[in-house]
Amino acid sequence: MAADPLHIAIMRHCLQLTLSCPISQTAFCVGSTLLLSASSPLFPSLRSHYPTFPPDDPNPAGLILGDGYSRQIPGNTHAEANALANFRSRHAELSSSTELPSAGNALKEAECYATMEPCSVRTSGGPSCAVELVRAKVRTVYLVSLHSFSPRYLERECQCSYENHDQC
Repeated sequence: MAADPLHIAIMRHCLQLTLSCPISQTAFCVGSTLLLSASSPLFPSLRSHYPTFPPDDPNPAGLILGDGYSRQIPGNTHAEANALANFRSRHAELSSSTELPSAGNALKEAECYATMEPCSVRTSGGPSCAVELVRAKVRTVYLVSLHSFSPRYLERECQCSYENHDQC
């Protein structure tokens, strides 16, 4: 089965987010995006408030509700939790001056993309990312599968991401 070009593009976006992760010898660098599909009934009311994906496309596939990466927010080290926190913060800010669908309703329509599976246990305490995504009622979670890519593809992607990502 061929991979969906949209899923690949969003995963590349998530991989780009990992380049912003502060390096840690004891933790992974993960990127995560919450995407609201253009087919969602909430898309028209949120379109002017969130970035489109792909950017600058007159017919975007969706809206990026929130991006997150590992160690982005002090005290919150996980990408998926940071994407949720970033979305909720931005949504609260926008909702104070504009009438929008609720954050909960937007999350019910959203899909989460992540470069690694959401944690099921948080060693630092607090709810796991998997639990947070379930509580938020996020519709679907997509993960990078190393089995979908040949080693040559991964080698090229890693080189592209870390050595000359601005040219990819």
